[in-house]
Amino acid sequence: MDELQHLGASNIKAGYKAVRFEADTATAYGLHLRLRTASRLLWILEEFPIFNADNLQKQASRLPWDQWIPEDATYAIEGVPAERGKGVLGATEISKCVRLGLTKVFQEKVGVIPKVDVRDPEIQLVAYVRQRFCTISIDSTRHLLHMRGYRIEGHPSPIRETLAASILKLAGYDGTQTLADPMCGSGTFPIEAALEAKGIGSTRNLSTPPLAYVPGFDQAIWDSVRKEVFAKKESKAASIYASDIDSAFVSLARKSAAKAGVENMIQFKTMDFFGSSAPEPKGLLIANLPYGERLEAETDLVKFYQDIGDTLKHGWKGWRAALLAGREAPYKFIGLKPSRKIDLLNGSIPVKLLIFDLYEGTRRGKGSDSTPQE
Repeated sequence: MDELQHLGASNIKAGYKAVRFEADTATAYGLHLRLRTASRLLWILEEFPIFNADNLQKQASRLPWDQWIPEDATYAIEGVPAERGKGVLGATEISKCVRLGLTKVFQEKVGVIPKVDVRDPEIQLVAYVRQRFCTISIDSTRHLLHMRGYRIEGHPSPIRETLAASILKLAGYDGTQTLADPMCGSGTFPIEAALEAKGIGSTRNLSTPPLAYVPGFDQAIWDSVRKEVFAKKESKAASIYASDIDSAFVSLARKSAAKAGVENMIQFKTMDFFGSSAPEPKGLLIANLPYGERLEAETDLVKFYQDIGDTLKHGWKGWRAALLAGREAPYKFIGLKPSRKIDLLNGSIPVKLLIFDLYEGTRRGKGSDSTPQE
């Protein structure tokens, strides 16, 4: 919500697994290029109550589909049920009812029916049903926004780009601080930090925008906004450091950064984090820690977290550390008390974001910095 407000949206309201907002045309277009923490942008066309499948089809047949979809465009309908259980419409039934209603409108008003293309439609419709209420939208992004376009495959467990961007914001990163990722893997955190500094969301070539078939699309405004977003400008970023003990991952991260156009903003190095020291007096250290499946035994995992704590306490004083760990991981053995603990999901994996302020010396009354802390 804060990101939307910062980018110019208005009337922002939290909903069920979504955020609603309003925006003028230029702002809405800009969100497709600048928004960093959302996966999709849905343009709401209509909302109405429903009671059953027949009622949904009847309501859908009353909508002005011919005003929303060009007859020569391809389309697909994604049915999204928010609930499960007896009497609840499933995804396939929802999409079928809406499609039949759309077909009837075009048969009666136009005489030509747009073609369905489930693989790569020009217009992706979403029919969302919750508590006997249907919302019809166009997915103006068409492709998920976390698919920035820079990732090169090769790392076994990369973090999703939108989650990385959200974690950076939760840790207080705004593009101006020094940042270090000493376990960079495929490089998502440092690349997202560099893109944050440049004010860019997607790095894909969007000269032909995904919302080109949205009714009322204005090519001139899109071109103007796109030129402004991708204009060459001085980055506000301080230093960004990316390192990993595996040289193959460092090489992979460097290639992805080059594809994103931010390689010159990141200093890459093959290095073991344990026993390391901070490259500058202060900054943000961020890392996606192994959740346990990549370590052989519980004793290894405990020692792993103990070693993290020792390295932070002796080599990174004056920094803030944001560590993403498995929710059941023995992070108490870091031996430091987090200033914040935030529950998140990395895909389907429950994780916890732990934020530590690594003060110079021990703060009086806050407990030892060398014993496990809750």
